[in-house]
Amino acid sequence: CVITLGVLTTASEYGTGMIRTTMTACPSRGRVLAAKGIVFFLVAFVVTLVSATVVGLFHVSLLEGNGAGDPTGTEWLKGTVGVSLYIALLGLLSLAVGSIIRHSAGAITLMIGLLLAPLVIALFMFSESLKDVQQALFEYSIPNQMSIFYANSLSDSGPSGWDPLWIVLGVTAVAFAAAYALLEKRDV
Repeated sequence: CVITLGVLTTASEYGTGMIRTTMTACPSRGRVLAAKGIVFFLVAFVVTLVSATVVGLFHVSLLEGNGAGDPTGTEWLKGTVGVSLYIALLGLLSLAVGSIIRHSAGAITLMIGLLLAPLVIALFMFSESLKDVQQALFEYSIPNQMSIFYANSLSDSGPSGWDPLWIVLGVTAVAFAAAYALLEKRDV
């Protein structure tokens, strides 16, 4: 949902032609991209943070009498703030991809493919010679990186702790820089 919304934040304006109106109102293209990115990131972060906190509180109350221990402060931080930052950054990455591709359906398809394809491909790698590739695809797939925040990884090696957040931050920064460069260079 956040991925689709991120793409549509920029790409839908190209489809409708409203990008010309936006750029006429604010000729500084970089400022437009930055403003969209900031507003989108903050909204996605806050909504995800509130949702993750409510779900976490509900989950803890359900497990309270079943012998499950209370989560530590670090677990709460990773399960709420960490996940919220990760999802907001995925949405921001989608916004940048939408600005780069400038086609809603293509950008959504690309982002969903980036989200799901590595894990699905890894599941069907049966050859012994591809075990290293399979392991890397498992380790760096987005669903696995999300599960690391909840201490449930698909592999014993690879990113751990806050590493998935730094990875998606780096990829998002590169995509945002590319979106900025292309926005300054291309015609609207």
